[in-house]
Amino acid sequence: MKLINLPKRKSAKKYKILSKLMSKILTDFRWICLGGMLTGAALIATAYYMQYAMYLDPCPLCMVQRIVIFAIAALCFAAFVHNPRILGQRIYGIGILVTSLLGAAASGRHVWLQNLPTDRIPECFPGLGFIFQSHPFIDALKLVLSGTGECAETLWTFLGISIPGWTLIAFIGYFIAAVFVIAASLSKMHQPEQPTA
Repeated sequence: MKLINLPKRKSAKKYKILSKLMSKILTDFRWICLGGMLTGAALIATAYYMQYAMYLDPCPLCMVQRIVIFAIAALCFAAFVHNPRILGQRIYGIGILVTSLLGAAASGRHVWLQNLPTDRIPECFPGLGFIFQSHPFIDALKLVLSGTGECAETLWTFLGISIPGWTLIAFIGYFIAAVFVIAASLSKMHQPEQPTA
């Protein structure tokens, strides 16, 4: 059986086209926003699948992380539709950066709670609705953000990493993308305008 060798020109041309496409995707603001929006939608869909198909009830910190992911996906959607100029790109980037830091703080707290010794785990509460009905809003918010005993349970792992560990990785990815968008907008701002022909 003979192997057919493609001419080097065609494979080099395909590589060059693929390289240009990847460069465009990684540097174009709208492609980055589309990727952030689709990632957020996939994370939310996974969370609902785990809740309704796998019967893994979310704890208060899980709900906070869902809200933050939804906020980031909404920011990415707005940025994708808006397709702003350089200043707008920086503003959206800062919004995503701040939101991803909030999500990383919630995920980090959740991972920390899961790794506490059993004698240091906080007490459990009946649920998010009960917390907000029985406490003043500010106290309820503090309680939710500090986590409850149910937040310390590890219900599912993949590759040894729990659900909040994976969401922490996602928030770090969003943070890196936001830093990239802000840096790209700053470098575009300092470039001289190209003359039009």
